[in-house]
Amino acid sequence: MKKIAFAVAFVFATLPAFSQDEKAVQAFLESLYNKVASISNNDNGDYEAVVEKHCSRKFRLYYGEARRWEKKAGECMLHQNGGAYDLFIGCQDYFDGIKFSISNVKRTADDNLYTATVAAHFHCEAYKEKEWETQRTVYVTNEDGEWRIADFQSPGEASDLNFMIKELPRFIEAQIASDSAIIAARLEIIYKEVARIAHSSSPNTVSLDDRYLSQQFKRLSSEIDYWETKLGEMIIDKNRWIRMQEWDRIEYSISDIKITSPSKATADVTATYIMNLSAGEKRFIGKTRLDLILKNNNWFIDDFTDYRDDGRLYKWSDSEEYKQGILETTKHLEGSIDYLTGNKQ
Repeated sequence: MKKIAFAVAFVFATLPAFSQDEKAVQAFLESLYNKVASISNNDNGDYEAVVEKHCSRKFRLYYGEARRWEKKAGECMLHQNGGAYDLFIGCQDYFDGIKFSISNVKRTADDNLYTATVAAHFHCEAYKEKEWETQRTVYVTNEDGEWRIADFQSPGEASDLNFMIKELPRFIEAQIASDSAIIAARLEIIYKEVARIAHSSSPNTVSLDDRYLSQQFKRLSSEIDYWETKLGEMIIDKNRWIRMQEWDRIEYSISDIKITSPSKATADVTATYIMNLSAGEKRFIGKTRLDLILKNNNWFIDDFTDYRDDGRLYKWSDSEEYKQGILETTKHLEGSIDYLTGNKQ
């Protein structure tokens, strides 16, 4: 009897202990997936806020960039070519109900990383097989004293993080190539119209503003108009579209398009101002950088900045000159009002 008791005691003594950290990871995942189940069952879910709050810095960095470009492109990079499923769920299909179970929490060879198996149990009335299950491995780390998910992995798939690291540059490159072509075509249309207006007997570019300028730039322009009326003179004596005073005709070319984010870009427009003189045709070249912004699936000009003769950009763009002009005008008018008020007193 004593020998049996000793054997039983020995077996229990050698069983792996469920550490405090593993218990903490289990509790973290159970709490997190309760939130995910709530989102999934009610809204059929947008998990960006959950990712922001509960995933690691590195994961958020790549996921955030992927989502920015996905929204811009109107397509999902994470599901291309057998890529990862929805992060927390592990399934793309619609469902009527979902619940999760967490198991197999353990520390990896990396002391700072834990893994766990998350099983998602689905119910869907639309399917003949109404209930099914998917499993994902989640990787959990402690970051700044808080448990956070570092990665997800479905059976037979690359991890979500590794998939994004590999595919994101290709996805962005494809979007940039597409956007560059769209921007080039858009600017060709705009500046053909500028050239046509410039060639007319009484060029008036006002109609271009509403169609091709950003809301921010149009607001500044409206404010300029208001203060010019108050002041009774021009604040900025420069046409934003035609940037010289004299010409017979103008030719434009677009170059150096750069996509700087999913919704912003720059491009250069080179204007050749042609004058017909008695000695023959004379040409003057001017170059301007355009800042562009994407709104409602179309690109608009958000600012203009001229290049100097040495190839460098001027210190101030048009919008910066407008703001400075408005500031100086308001100061001038306030000074005039103060002077008149003082005389009356």
